[in-house]
Amino acid sequence: MQTQDLDFQFPADLIAVEPSRPSRVAFVRGAVAEEMTMPDLLARFQPGDVLVINESKVIPARVFSIEEVEILFLRATATNRWEVLFPARDLKIGDKLTLPGSVALTLVQKGLPQTVEVSRPLDLAYFQEYGEVALPPYIQEARGERHNRAADQRWYQTAWARESGSVAAPTASLHFRQAHLDQLSEAGVHVAPVVLHVGAGTFLPVRAAQ
Repeated sequence: MQTQDLDFQFPADLIAVEPSRPSRVAFVRGAVAEEMTMPDLLARFQPGDVLVINESKVIPARVFSIEEVEILFLRATATNRWEVLFPARDLKIGDKLTLPGSVALTLVQKGLPQTVEVSRPLDLAYFQEYGEVALPPYIQEARGERHNRAADQRWYQTAWARESGSVAAPTASLHFRQAHLDQLSEAGVHVAPVVLHVGAGTFLPVRAAQ
């Protein structure tokens, strides 16, 4: 299979830019796909089935510099060094940007991701004060907006998120509410929590030809 075999042009006006309730769900088994409601999906579970949920929580790690450059912080590699994603094509090694909170950011290494150095340590409290959640690019493009809306940080999180570490939400879980889990548990379905952080790969294109 070639990656070009997966190319698909879809109408931009069909992109959901915020949750719709009730949700519609795609149920795929083998080569058969069905569209159904959440009650239909829940009815497919049988006593003894296992539903695995991801308790990873999204960090609002997308920060806009004073120059309005959008920077997604991925991973700290040292006290003041981070791997990030941002449009660095027109910047040179050593160029600086200014982040909120009077933090200076210096480009150390280009590539994908890039490496930057910041003038002081950045912790979860910093991102909660100054950051935004990194919505999928197709949502931002469909909205024609770069910044989050007020409600985004609330809905772009699973109902059971507890351990911060993801840069994007495990989006299939956004259909489920805690009441759905309670209903399944009462019906004899075992709910198994794991923590699996979603990394930068969710935003990056597939580079292999096949």
